[in-house]
Amino acid sequence: EAGHAAVQEILAPGSVCFAYAFGKKASDFDGFVKTVYPESVINRAHWNQFEVLTALAGRAAVDLIYGRVDCGSTLDLTYARDLLDSTIRYDSEYSLLFPRDTGDLSQDSKALTEKLAMSEMLRAYQQVKALLAANREFLCKIAEALAEKKILLAADLRSLREGCEIVPLSELNL
Repeated sequence: EAGHAAVQEILAPGSVCFAYAFGKKASDFDGFVKTVYPESVINRAHWNQFEVLTALAGRAAVDLIYGRVDCGSTLDLTYARDLLDSTIRYDSEYSLLFPRDTGDLSQDSKALTEKLAMSEMLRAYQQVKALLAANREFLCKIAEALAEKKILLAADLRSLREGCEIVPLSELNL
């Protein structure tokens, strides 16, 4: 959950209401992050981008810190994939390839959507992993605080953030 919370706070400072981690042992851990987006990021294009990056953040954080892929992130990957499918079909320059009034997609259109979504997912994963690497101190502070307290409120995250130099996504050479 630290990866999700860190990315949300980097992309939209103040958007995380709380982060919660629970479980009886490390292999059994789960949790969630509750966010409320500020008015400035409510438009659908930004929201989809933030949600995809945030969904991939848990997997990227485990990969970054432990050098292995987190097998427990299936729901996050499915959510990111569904958002990308929707974005490709309706809310991007790719939507020109998919007429809205034709109903079901042809096999060729489905294959194209699949290919575009996988390409976008890999790009987003690289972006979020680079974002977390650039903000590793913030990520680790959140992880340590979650391990200790199990729940972090907005004020806790704000306090952790104040002690870190945050590198925004726009400053990364991606």
